[in-house]
Amino acid sequence: MNTKFRTQTAVISLAATVGLAIAAPRPAAAFTYQDDPNSYFTGDSNTTTSSEGPNNNTRVFRNLEAVNTSNQTLPQLAFVVPWVWPKLGDNSINMTWRNDLDGWYTNNYDGTSLVVKLANFPDRLRLGDIADITGQAQLPLTQPCTTDTSPSCTTLNYPPQTRDLEDKVPALNLGAFAPNETKRFDMAFTYDFGDGRSGTPVTAFYGNTISPKAVPEPSTIGGTVVLGGIGWLMKKKLQAASLVKAKA
Repeated sequence: MNTKFRTQTAVISLAATVGLAIAAPRPAAAFTYQDDPNSYFTGDSNTTTSSEGPNNNTRVFRNLEAVNTSNQTLPQLAFVVPWVWPKLGDNSINMTWRNDLDGWYTNNYDGTSLVVKLANFPDRLRLGDIADITGQAQLPLTQPCTTDTSPSCTTLNYPPQTRDLEDKVPALNLGAFAPNETKRFDMAFTYDFGDGRSGTPVTAFYGNTISPKAVPEPSTIGGTVVLGGIGWLMKKKLQAASLVKAKA
């Protein structure tokens, strides 16, 4: 079964009643990571999805891609996933991240509870430690959002979900990337229904490729910063967003 991948760069306007959660500005040095300006994730014809496990409660995406779009070495990239939207019929279900459950939770999925976990991502990162693509402001806590709010916003046709600064969301270390290198990686979501049912609902997710926050040296000028001895020119751009749907 084919998985549909869509890259979106259009800007949308959300109604004022949406009420996006915007974190107060804070010193850039307070961030440990940032939405990386030179990379993105996607998939291609080699990317597959399947339902696996004893009760078919695991949805596996194989051969997703993380791409270095620059002609520079990226010393370290990771992929972090703060948001998922399981479907129920034609409706996308809002989920709350629960640190105590190590997963996304709703108490009402078709009359029962549901916990979704990202089983093969061993690391957890505090969302409040991740800057947006500028490196100067908080990564948006609500997606979708508009680029006049943050250049790390993306336009997704799903109900807005809001995370908390203290949410410790799943991350996968992808290591160093050579110039223009593409790496493959897998994702395995598990679904734990309160009534014990089997299956994996159609699910969309959104994440970011992130890198350690660069610290400017005293001699740097303008937007040039140094990370691991590699000079980077940080520029404002719209992060390409990949939306992945998996049908059971």
